[in-house]
Amino acid sequence: MWDSFDFQRVRTYRGHENHVNAIDTCNDSIVSGSDDCTVKLWDNRIRKHTYSFNIGYQVTAVAHSGQSVYFGGVDNTIRSIDLRTNQLDLCLVGHADMITSLALP
Repeated sequence: MWDSFDFQRVRTYRGHENHVNAIDTCNDSIVSGSDDCTVKLWDNRIRKHTYSFNIGYQVTAVAHSGQSVYFGGVDNTIRSIDLRTNQLDLCLVGHADMITSLALP
């Protein structure tokens, strides 16, 4: 994490075993997606991941809504995890290529 005013690194998060492709924030948490085939939910207060979901393919896009984490990757689908139940919640198919970004209003 970098300070946007003086461009100095203020925090480092370690836990992925390969390249991190995407991050998003919501309140005090961060979600990340990686080439290690995981989506991780981080607690910004303790700088550690509190949940790690093995997706089975490289994750290239993530979005965090507070109660759900949305992600997409090299399998051309968008899925979500309901953080209240830690279960897959949604699967949107139809893209012809890798999901490269996600955004929520």
